[in-house]
Amino acid sequence: MTGGMGLLRAMSDAGALKRVTYVGGNSGGNWLLTQLLWSQEFYSGITGNKTLTQLMTEWNNNYEYKTSFTHQALTWITTLPDRKWMKTKCPLRGNLWDVALKAITGLGKLPVMEWQKYTDIVLDGYIPDIASATYAKPRHDLLSQEITYVQQVSVPPSAWSDADAQLTLNVQFNDSRYTAEFAASGTMALPAAHYSTSAEHGWLVSDTVNALNVRVSAEAQSLAEKLGKRPTPVADRVMTLPENPTISSVTASSSAAIGALATPSVLESLLPAPRGFKCFREAVRDFAVGADFGGGFADVSPTFRLVDGGFTDNTALAFTISKVLADCGDCAFAGKFIHFDVDKLSQTRVQALFTNPVSDTDSSPNDSSQPGKLVLDADVPGGKNSAGFGRPVTTIFANRFPPMHEWTPYADIFGTTSYYWKGRVRTVENQMYNIKAGRQLDLLVFALQLPAGDSIITPGHILNTKWWRRYGPIADSQAVGAKPIIEAFVA
Repeated sequence: MTGGMGLLRAMSDAGALKRVTYVGGNSGGNWLLTQLLWSQEFYSGITGNKTLTQLMTEWNNNYEYKTSFTHQALTWITTLPDRKWMKTKCPLRGNLWDVALKAITGLGKLPVMEWQKYTDIVLDGYIPDIASATYAKPRHDLLSQEITYVQQVSVPPSAWSDADAQLTLNVQFNDSRYTAEFAASGTMALPAAHYSTSAEHGWLVSDTVNALNVRVSAEAQSLAEKLGKRPTPVADRVMTLPENPTISSVTASSSAAIGALATPSVLESLLPAPRGFKCFREAVRDFAVGADFGGGFADVSPTFRLVDGGFTDNTALAFTISKVLADCGDCAFAGKFIHFDVDKLSQTRVQALFTNPVSDTDSSPNDSSQPGKLVLDADVPGGKNSAGFGRPVTTIFANRFPPMHEWTPYADIFGTTSYYWKGRVRTVENQMYNIKAGRQLDLLVFALQLPAGDSIITPGHILNTKWWRRYGPIADSQAVGAKPIIEAFVA
């Protein structure tokens, strides 16, 4: 939100925001863009005369109340009769897992145990009906151009339903080797993105995907089932991505960075199951966002879940570029793209899209990046996601990632320097993101490099001053520094 507000203000001041026809985001970037498209108040704040410090403080005032201890305590008490952990048959230790986790996050003023509700809290100050609004909701009147919005998400390899069932994803690819490799991983997520315009919306997945299947494994109930003498009920079903999702469900899914804890196969690879694991999973399963996948799962709710796009592509650039190329009839030149990255220059998320050189001085491509292949080795360039698990490789550019000497500083705040790079890049084929080889585009990358000591925190009234003492100045520095660069880039 901080750096993104600065970049949007810079684009507005440079006259570029009115020319934007595609936006793509992941995680917190989608909090920003969802408000930009559906909140006239937020858009006016970005393009108006308010200082970014003032705008960010106003944004926090609503957030602070909704995440305050008093508000959370009242909500907790009023919903006490409906809380699942009060009704569970779990052993005492399992109950304590659930109670402890909820208490810790409650005291921290961060209701992340139910990520969907948390996202609603974040956004409803500017979009009051965010919890129920679908993509049929009209965008605000200040938008003078049609904008295609691409939101990166990930379909995890497994999930828990609200009932005692584990859901396991089985992706059927055109190439049976892909199918086998994906299934063998157990921790690999499938990249997907939701796109929307003012008139339509839909999903973007690899053209190599034939079908999505899910295996529903019921919890062992009888003694015979628990002893393995009678198989527990298992059903394989075909499913489709949600046909009419809410704006909030997609935005929440895209930012569900803790979703790995709600993914059984991933969680089991991280730590052995504790005693009372059944109750533990009841506490963490809503870290992932439940979605109404198609397929007639009348006996299972939710039918599956979605998690942070960072488990596949943390930039949303791959599917955004793919959508542009599809809409322009696979044109030779895709246009001009501006990407904002919050991480350190040596760890920029966009780096995974480039064909990395063997060394800083070697410009030859690294063949081991295998664009478009399923790579299980997390050390292969482009084959490592935010949790360190293998993923479909995100390499889409033939160019090597620019070395440090090609980056130019544009802002300095709290002892940290932000850099930018721009240049023309050429695509390589990537079947996972429907990218064809040989297309060109101009790319401008801003690397914020978060200042030391700055991390994702819970606002709350105790930390309210940080918004105008720290986040506001960071956003202002980004806006001032990026404006002339954007003006020159779009000229």
